[in-house]
Amino acid sequence: ALRREVNAFLDAEANAPDFLNDEAAAHAQALFDDAPGAAPRSDETALPPGEQLGPYQIAEAVGHGGMGTVYRAERSDGAFEQTVAVKLLRPDFGTHDIAERFLNERQILASLDHPNIARLLDGGATADGTPFFVMEYVEGTPITTYCDRHRCSVADRIALFQTAAAAVQHAHQNLVVHRDLKPSNILVTDDGAVKLLDFGIAKLLPPDAGAPAADEVHTRTGLHLMTPAYAAPEQVKGNAITTATDVYALGILLYELLTGHRPYALEARSPYDVVQAVCEREPTRPSTAITEAGGPDGDDTTSLAPEAVCANRSTDVDSLHRTLSGDLDAIILKALRKAPAGRYATVDALLDDLRRYTNEEPVRARGDARAYRVRKFVRRHRLAVATAAAVLLLIAAFVGVLVRQQALTAAERDRAQAEAQKAEQVAGFLKDLFEVNDPFGEDGSAITLREVLNRGAQQVTNDLNDQPAVRAELMDVIGQVYQNMGQYDSSAVLLRRALALRRATFGTNHQAVAQSLNHLASLLRDQGDLDAAEGYHREALAIRQQQFGPRSIEVAESLNNLAAVLYDKNQFDAALPLYEEALAIHREQLGDEHGRVAAGLNNLAGLYYDLGRYERAERLYRETLALDRQLFGTSHPYVATDLSSLGLVLNDLGRRAEAESLLTRSLRMRRELLGASHSDVAISLYNLGLVKMRRGQPDTAATLLQEALAIRRDVLNPTHPRIASNLNQLALLLHRRDAHAEAERYYREAITIYEDRLGPRNAAAANVRTNLALLLRDQGNPATAEPMLRTALADLRAALPANHPDVADALLGLGQTLMDRGRAAQADSLLQRAVQIRQQALPDDSKRIAEAQMAWGRCLIELQQYPEAESALRDAHALLRDRGNDPDAGALRARRLLVSLYEAWGRPQQAARYRSAEPADAAP
Repeated sequence: ALRREVNAFLDAEANAPDFLNDEAAAHAQALFDDAPGAAPRSDETALPPGEQLGPYQIAEAVGHGGMGTVYRAERSDGAFEQTVAVKLLRPDFGTHDIAERFLNERQILASLDHPNIARLLDGGATADGTPFFVMEYVEGTPITTYCDRHRCSVADRIALFQTAAAAVQHAHQNLVVHRDLKPSNILVTDDGAVKLLDFGIAKLLPPDAGAPAADEVHTRTGLHLMTPAYAAPEQVKGNAITTATDVYALGILLYELLTGHRPYALEARSPYDVVQAVCEREPTRPSTAITEAGGPDGDDTTSLAPEAVCANRSTDVDSLHRTLSGDLDAIILKALRKAPAGRYATVDALLDDLRRYTNEEPVRARGDARAYRVRKFVRRHRLAVATAAAVLLLIAAFVGVLVRQQALTAAERDRAQAEAQKAEQVAGFLKDLFEVNDPFGEDGSAITLREVLNRGAQQVTNDLNDQPAVRAELMDVIGQVYQNMGQYDSSAVLLRRALALRRATFGTNHQAVAQSLNHLASLLRDQGDLDAAEGYHREALAIRQQQFGPRSIEVAESLNNLAAVLYDKNQFDAALPLYEEALAIHREQLGDEHGRVAAGLNNLAGLYYDLGRYERAERLYRETLALDRQLFGTSHPYVATDLSSLGLVLNDLGRRAEAESLLTRSLRMRRELLGASHSDVAISLYNLGLVKMRRGQPDTAATLLQEALAIRRDVLNPTHPRIASNLNQLALLLHRRDAHAEAERYYREAITIYEDRLGPRNAAAANVRTNLALLLRDQGNPATAEPMLRTALADLRAALPANHPDVADALLGLGQTLMDRGRAAQADSLLQRAVQIRQQALPDDSKRIAEAQMAWGRCLIELQQYPEAESALRDAHALLRDRGNDPDAGALRARRLLVSLYEAWGRPQQAARYRSAEPADAAP
């Protein structure tokens, strides 16, 4: 029976007339008229210029819609001068339904009075009874075209959109749904005024503004009047039309204004494609759409490269992505929800969320998450929050302690009373600590935060003997604050006491013990005691894995901290998987826009930098910087760290002017935020000194490095690895100035520190040993330098990838030393390998590549391999000559080596050509 029924349907379908008969085709064409990308339709019945309609004389046709043609006309009765727009019903669309809709549009315009809606001025009929109406003439461009032409910013585009949306809301308040909102119906004049046009398919809602009457749910002609590219799902399906339909169209308009694309591609325009796109596909997030050339779903009608889209918004890809991510993504996607009930209830609600976004208030589309609302509050009140933060730092930490402790014990009724007593004691402690009747000390000076901390540390040491849990919490918090201030000795005393108290109170396998282990290990890492730090982190990790599970945030924190210690110990292969796992857990648990994700990206970038993968490190540092700016603003210690790290990478990539700019900003920011003697200030001084060295400013570099070393010797453990790296760079400067005795002393001190902290065979010590060997070679001791270089090379190869730039440094040094000892044949392969590694790892215009090529070229001359020597030396000379600083010492050396080559080769004319290129006053 079912089969017979199906066959009957198939037979009926086969014998049915063509759906697109002439009348239906004409109506279908009207659906797509005036849609973006549609070609203007010729109209044989158009009124000629000079035709008179009442007191108005037709000047020209300026537009075509689905039902009528719009003309520019001039008032010609002499009463006054006025340019108007006349809309005339097309005679070929003079059916009863269409004529009724045309008159309906005229009546709707008569009921609307809003400065951003084109006003109705007059109406009438031609001699043959064709109706027309006269409107305010608007000479403008579609809102999207206007914004692109003027390269309006996101803020400017939102402001224009808000004006247009307010006009739509006015129509809704008068029970009118526009149903055809699109850029060509929202014009912007040259002076920036917005006008909403064309209510040709608008509908009047019933007085209760609810659902339409039953006989109006489907369009009476059986057609769904709409522009498909801007139609809501209910329009496409022929379902009930409400104000939510206009909200959806406004969502598409805002999407297009901000991204340059539309959420769906409808180039095929078949009914099936329209239904599938509008009703089934979820739109791409706006912040993602701007990174895709051609728009989502392959929309060729808006084929723009991301750079072009961003240029039209006076910004760049990264900045526009950050601007759209979060609030604007949520606002637009809420307006574009498939179900009308899921969208904004009114246009006013949409406008309210945009106002909230503009004022840095929480938008309702993002929900009511506490962390999100707090972040918004901080952004709105940055100055006030920053001012209060110093005073409330401890209070916030202590409140967090109380909340955490209460959460842990809430299920244990027998401990609830004890927790209440703990809260009372902590509150009393805070009252005593911060209640300063006299804000000045006995000598009249203001009481500082450090003095308040010292007093608090003394009190917590002497008091609360009967409350070890509270006492341990307070010691732990104050110890962390001391650490952040660079007061490591004071921090160590409190953190060790907190750990001992917690072990005695809770036992060895408790989360509070893991917290203390983690904090103490962090301090020990800052002090340079890496072995002890590693042990404490491993113990904390084991406790947290048991207490919280392998994919918890607490475990991710311990994995990250353990990786950092292994990184400091140059155990890069062991650190990398830990960093990656920690980052994956944080993203899984917290999402992509979180401070811990930014920290994880920063850690991976640092590791890739030390592995010599500078391009990868640069990308990660830039991603970290963008995320930290989004989360914390432009002036924050994390942002300063990102700038410093990125500057260091750019320095090694040869982009030293850019590197110097970033490092200078980082140094200034850190001094303002942290004070002149903070260890992070020393990092910026040190990194900036490296750039100055590379830019040929040794005096400035020496000053910066000495200042960094002084801070580090003052605040760090005497054997901290950062002191060793500082000593190594200062020794390099002294070496180049021929201050060999002092340079050797610094080199040997750095080696001792690295070997003491990292073991006898590590990459950091091997790098310094390479430099020391080259110093001995320059002092005329190649026999002593050679075994030292061989040891350094072996250590570097064991610790680093085979193509790491540090390996190339050792190969180069050993090869040159062998050359000095008359063993060119042994040096050949070492120098060739050094050239290959530098060419792979460094930018093509790096001076260090040319230095290696010159050393190898000198070796090839000795081996009488003249063509190979010529190739290497000419490449080196071209690279150094094109750097823009010729005559450069390196370029001069390359020319002299080429002279030596051609003389040995028996080509005096070529030798003379390079000899004549030397400056007359060049040193011999």
